[in-house]
Amino acid sequence: MKITHIIWDLEEGDSDYALPKEIDVPDTLLKKGCTTDEILDWASDEYGYCICSCDIG
Repeated sequence: MKITHIIWDLEEGDSDYALPKEIDVPDTLLKKGCTTDEILDWASDEYGYCICSCDIG
């Protein structure tokens, strides 16, 4: 499963050059049966920014 077409919630002046546009969701999250919200929370914690919009599939 991947998170794709990611639009990050950046503050004015922040650059998204180092942030991915797509992320592979770790198998450990999938095996736990995490919800979409839990997966997005994980991505936010992992990269330090919230996601405004994306596709998950």
